[in-house]
Amino acid sequence: MSNNNTIPFSFEAMKNSLSRALIHFYPLAGRLHWIEGGRLELDCNAMRVQLLEACSEAELDELGDFAPTNAVRDLVPKVDYTTPIEEGPFCLYK
Repeated sequence: MSNNNTIPFSFEAMKNSLSRALIHFYPLAGRLHWIEGGRLELDCNAMRVQLLEACSEAELDELGDFAPTNAVRDLVPKVDYTTPIEEGPFCLYK
């Protein structure tokens, strides 16, 4: 038995799985935009989903329960909340 602590992961498999899931949940790839009356509408405009891969030299124990520590913050993309809502993703997942 190997004492290797790495977990096999395929970014390509994750990308393909997300692509297949979005066939059924395509609104998650859309964007919000303002319509008459100051309401928001979901535009299923095929703007794509951004999938990022993050790497770290940290040990899993250092990440703990994924509370907002520096080690965890380094793995999560920064969100610019000043960007117009039409330009941002409908959903963000970590």
